[in-house]
Amino acid sequence: MESITVKLAGIVVRLDLTYDENIQRFSPYVTNDEAEGHLVISPSRLTAEVSYLKGNKSVRHISKVDAENNAIYRDLTAFLWDYNILTFHGVFLVKNGQGYIFTGPSGIGKSFHASLWQKEFGESANVINGDKVFLKIQDHTLIGYGTPWMGKEHIGVNMSNKVHSICRIIRGTDNSIKRIENKQDALGWLLEQSMVKDRQFKHLPLIKWFKEAFPAVELYELTCNQESEAAIIAYNGMKI
Repeated sequence: MESITVKLAGIVVRLDLTYDENIQRFSPYVTNDEAEGHLVISPSRLTAEVSYLKGNKSVRHISKVDAENNAIYRDLTAFLWDYNILTFHGVFLVKNGQGYIFTGPSGIGKSFHASLWQKEFGESANVINGDKVFLKIQDHTLIGYGTPWMGKEHIGVNMSNKVHSICRIIRGTDNSIKRIENKQDALGWLLEQSMVKDRQFKHLPLIKWFKEAFPAVELYELTCNQESEAAIIAYNGMKI
């Protein structure tokens, strides 16, 4: 077992991990700062996570590498939540200094939509993370941070940026975007994409967290297809 110290969303934590693949996942976040907490994925914790995954996924074989990765992911989301930092499921990209998060169920086309931004806008559109983002409310601003979990495309960097908008993606044949005027109407899908261990027991604190974040961020719904026009309509609809 190897011990590494990493800084995630400004919080320093020491991790004890066994497998090189998972240690390397955290390499961009390694720091010499003093840790504020310590998480250990022990053999007994690993065994418990294998049982958890077999009970929640329709797969026959769970590798110990994957189980360790899932265990540290779930334990870290809980650890950071104690610091009021939310792990959120979405693609986080930045254009012209403004941060945009596209969210929705797995397979809805978040990563593909981000690729349309890069195709249409070139180097001015940068993906900070392709799958998960840490969110922190700070000085009446919502800040997004890159995470070690970057999706199957493995796109992401250790950076942070102010979040201007969170946009829910809906598949459609045409492209249109609308601003959500009553932000509480979005609580359902925002809660669904909140990645917190034992989320069902944290329902009310999550609602409180989002209500605190609402003044700092705009919310949108984007109905889109897979054409480049979708990126143009999304950007023009959300930019300041």
